[in-house]
Amino acid sequence: MQGIAPFLLFVGFTGFIVVAGLLLGRRQTRRTSENLAELARALGLRCVERPPLLGVFPLPPTVDGERGGRAVRFFTFTTGSGKNRQTWQACGVSCENPHGLTFQLGTQNALSRLGILLGMQDVQVGDAAFDERFVVKTNAPEFLRAALLPEVRDSLLQCWGARATGSHVKLAGNEVVYAENGSFADTAVVDRMKAVVEPLLALAALPEVYRVER
Repeated sequence: MQGIAPFLLFVGFTGFIVVAGLLLGRRQTRRTSENLAELARALGLRCVERPPLLGVFPLPPTVDGERGGRAVRFFTFTTGSGKNRQTWQACGVSCENPHGLTFQLGTQNALSRLGILLGMQDVQVGDAAFDERFVVKTNAPEFLRAALLPEVRDSLLQCWGARATGSHVKLAGNEVVYAENGSFADTAVVDRMKAVVEPLLALAALPEVYRVER
């Protein structure tokens, strides 16, 4: 009997942790669903509910559609594994990229500044506020300097949240993607996602006018 009591206590505690985790997960999923539905309404996109995983675990809806003549989608992805696993919330805008333009914009931080000192690429566009805020990488520096017009730079500076963790924009194949760490359950993340759509639409036009110099 003496050995059974600690075992039952352990089972009860473990069950409590599992139930609490499920309830917390359901609450976060519900908040995510509500935020994504509002995001879809604000942007005129589709919000499609998904059936629960295994009939038990709720899943957030998908949000996609068209804006400015381009396909737009909001999605979640993960990178790494174990302790290095990170969850990203993202907005993608479709584009054509016939000549293989590449670019990536990320927020300046201590590590990026150290990387620049060690020779990492950082294209300067000649706008002090923009150059101070962003690290820019591309295979076409001259083109990107000219293509990042003042209105595009200003809109990126305005919508890019100072508290967004790991935030970056990348031209990946035929899609320009903005991503940051966090959750769509966080209204601040959703607000940034809503604001970044118009700058992404402008950036999505760049690979379509880019021409390789011979």
